[in-house]
Amino acid sequence: MIGFTYTLFEVGDKHYGTVDENGLWNGLIGAVTSGFADIALAPLSVTAEREDVVDFTLPYYDLVGISVLMRKPAVDNSLFKFMKVSNLS
Repeated sequence: MIGFTYTLFEVGDKHYGTVDENGLWNGLIGAVTSGFADIALAPLSVTAEREDVVDFTLPYYDLVGISVLMRKPAVDNSLFKFMKVSNLS
């Protein structure tokens, strides 16, 4: 891909991601949900809590369970959502 750049980094707290009592995530999940990272790659367990905030791929490397995850897109709950499929041009 032309113009594609990337930066690899390890999260500072060395955690995969847990949620605190305020609903804030740490670790890899926190980096993705906050927008600091676009995707994450790790041998990460898929849990219901994590699936609520990020999208997982199918395991990339079955023996280890490495998955790629990304932030879930914002859901548009507008009454006029049906208009977004129309193109006026």
